[in-house]
Amino acid sequence: FSIKATDNGRPFIQFTSPVDSARSIEVSISHSHGKAVGLASEEYCGVDVQLLNNTLFKVRDRFCTDVEMAVLDEIPADELVHLGLLWVAKEALRKCLSGIRLAGFNELILVQAREVEGYFLLSFLPDIPEISFKNQNHLQVIAHHCKNFALAVASIEKSRPDA
Repeated sequence: FSIKATDNGRPFIQFTSPVDSARSIEVSISHSHGKAVGLASEEYCGVDVQLLNNTLFKVRDRFCTDVEMAVLDEIPADELVHLGLLWVAKEALRKCLSGIRLAGFNELILVQAREVEGYFLLSFLPDIPEISFKNQNHLQVIAHHCKNFALAVASIEKSRPDA
């Protein structure tokens, strides 16, 4: 197999075997300043890694509201870590949903953030009228920060959204 990209940049697996070509495997990749990560799943998936630097302060208004910053205050970390965790979580969700429709940052609204055994569980309420989510309104993302990087992973069952 090889990893290719659609015209809009979304990665996909191209299998060389006709038997494997019938499989539907989702992939997500990310890189930042010498770090790279990839994820493959039979479900929708998204992964993101980001260097924690001052650029996050410069673009804050594009992806973070004052209400979301108040939610992030529940996490014991500084503002740069808060912004990094939110950025990677939203990027991971956007990649996860890109198989259905690419969501904007402001369509993913952080409603809860909590620490669980050294990792962070961030809950989002999607404001995407074209997509309804069966049995659950919130989308969960697991995030972590280590040294100067933040990392997030998201997955949604393909049977869950009505696209």
